[in-house]
Amino acid sequence: MTDDSHKLVHFYKLNEILDTHEFKPHCTHRAFKKINALVPCSLKDTFTGLLLADKTGEIGFINLANYEKMPAPDAHELKESVEYADQPYYKTLYGHQETCLGLRFLSSGKRLVSWDTLNKITVTGWPNVFNFDSQLLEHKSEVTHVCALKEDEICSISGSLKS
Repeated sequence: MTDDSHKLVHFYKLNEILDTHEFKPHCTHRAFKKINALVPCSLKDTFTGLLLADKTGEIGFINLANYEKMPAPDAHELKESVEYADQPYYKTLYGHQETCLGLRFLSSGKRLVSWDTLNKITVTGWPNVFNFDSQLLEHKSEVTHVCALKEDEICSISGSLKS
């Protein structure tokens, strides 16, 4: 038996909950590792998916157009496998070398900011995450939060910066 703490992403249909008064998930995604961050993302002003960050540093994308292909929460297919390849709704986008602690979009939605346990903040383009705009390596202690201010400004919370 595996420990599923923070590894399951449940999807609910609110109209079903309101009609039946039963709070049951419609479908469930099982991640391989603990999920540390979950952020909605879109392309061309439509809500299209979710970004997940996990304890291995992977940033993945759940395509909500295909979420009906996810197994029901009590289904036998809801088992851990070695590959995500057979899951048509999930794709790994990029990763950090250590645990990714969080994700934020800048106000324009054109850049994604992520941070990890190596005290590194990474800024990538969106949706082309392969364009790394910047890696901020000046923190001496753990970055606990990052907040997007303006399109070209972010702030972070940590103990101190490198001298």
